[in-house]
Amino acid sequence: MNYIPAIGSFMKVLATPLAAIAGILLTASFIGDMNPLLEWSIAIIGGGGVATASHTAVTAVKGVSEAAFLSPAVAAAEDATATLVPISIFLIPFLAIIFVVLIPLLIFRFYRKRERRSV
Repeated sequence: MNYIPAIGSFMKVLATPLAAIAGILLTASFIGDMNPLLEWSIAIIGGGGVATASHTAVTAVKGVSEAAFLSPAVAAAEDATATLVPISIFLIPFLAIIFVVLIPLLIFRFYRKRERRSV
């Protein structure tokens, strides 16, 4: 739907309040036992605010891209990002573990080779 500018704009207008509500409910669902006033205040300010701000930024980019007839390119970039970021979220911890193990081994090997050359 983002590939057709008019439909994409209409969907973004509908999705803005829904993004705020979803951010509030999602944040509230993760907060544990807490004073309800504090819990909902955090959910509204944190979850709703962040969701609304990020959605507004995307909507602003979409508005500029539609004015410049770049909507299909921006939609393709958005789809690629939406695919690659979740994959990288799962891969980065494994890569971090590998690097934490691999880098000290490489440093150890480098210093052993350097010791052999100097002796």
